[in-house]
Amino acid sequence: MTIRPIELLNRTIIYYPLSLGRNCEELYPVITALKTADWQPGDNIILSPTGSCGTAKDRMEDGDIECKDWFFCTKKLDNQTVLDKVLSTN
Repeated sequence: MTIRPIELLNRTIIYYPLSLGRNCEELYPVITALKTADWQPGDNIILSPTGSCGTAKDRMEDGDIECKDWFFCTKKLDNQTVLDKVLSTN
């Protein structure tokens, strides 16, 4: 049987039988998982710590961001935002 490989983000290779063809819809969940670890739509993401006290204070007062302390904040990230970033060419 002849197979065809698809390499994603230099970390994952998926092998398909040549008879199947490629379906990009099947690859989106793989790309999403690679770019966001164990994130699932509707889960919070962990934000990187800020570089200054002023930014940390602003972040802690932001209604969209939940902070446990100045260095550990999370926020919601919906599936469409992830897909837009994954599929962007930048």
